[in-house]
Amino acid sequence: MEEVLGIAEQRFLHKGKYNLAHLGTGIIIPAGDIEYYHCPNKNGFTDEGRIAAMLYDLYDSHNDAIDNEEVTKIINDDNNNIIDRNLFGSPNYRDGNGEYPISARNILIKTVSVMTEHSLSEYIEYIKSDRRLEKGARKSACEVFKYNYIDIREDSNDWEF
Repeated sequence: MEEVLGIAEQRFLHKGKYNLAHLGTGIIIPAGDIEYYHCPNKNGFTDEGRIAAMLYDLYDSHNDAIDNEEVTKIINDDNNNIIDRNLFGSPNYRDGNGEYPISARNILIKTVSVMTEHSLSEYIEYIKSDRRLEKGARKSACEVFKYNYIDIREDSNDWEF
């Protein structure tokens, strides 16, 4: 996915970290750790890190959640600072799309190319209704959205086609 995002190029990598400043965020994330992004802001609509983690979670097939051993390692390695496990993701949901990962091309190019408003809400609604994706992939994507504190509405007819 790094190649699709363009951050695998030398100019965006610096000492093992992704420098997302070129995207206007000013955030530097340790290489490989976007999966384990955590912050006190539990509104996924307003936190760029949570959105980036959500996009990565849709792509990867690794099923993880706040009870993951890597989360425990990060908490234990925090020099005795206390990190609330729920800052990594909602305890009520999981990043459990292992059976239904979505391709980086679909996440970043195909979906965005048909959007008109270019908002996170429109993006989510498009993924939920994308007939190119299996029903299981759409349902798993909704679980990933919720795990990353992105509150979405699900209708019973979302899965009928």
